[in-house]
Amino acid sequence: MTGIIAELDALLDGNRTLAAARGITRAALDSLYGAARELYACGHRAEALGSLELLCLYDHETSRNWQALGACRRANGDHPGAAAALAFAIGQSRDFDGSLEIQFIECLVAAGQTEAAAARLRKTLDAAGESRAGESWQARARLMQTHLAKGAASR
Repeated sequence: MTGIIAELDALLDGNRTLAAARGITRAALDSLYGAARELYACGHRAEALGSLELLCLYDHETSRNWQALGACRRANGDHPGAAAALAFAIGQSRDFDGSLEIQFIECLVAAGQTEAAAARLRKTLDAAGESRAGESWQARARLMQTHLAKGAASR
């Protein structure tokens, strides 16, 4: 191996996450998550941001870390950054989560990426199918669909 792949391999030392490679325990990661969530809940969102970014760096495989980072970035007005974090959260999730999908789509819209949002919304509604027709996020999805359709028609 050469280049960046070799550097990453050496850094991770055969482990799946940087936390594992550096011997950081799950308890320590959970404590950092708890502290960041508490800062966020108390309105100290700028202060929570650094902790959440660090948490995602050290434990990139955990969806809740990316969800929290997305929420924090969104609250701080960084909609493109929030969309990126939520995309990672979706990628790390094992199951379909319509609510998470809608949060992602809302961030795309807020970031001005309406075409990408409309395409993702269609994909999300198709993936949900009829089996999830009564879930609470569906109402938000239908409103978003109407909003995006009106925007497309006015162009």
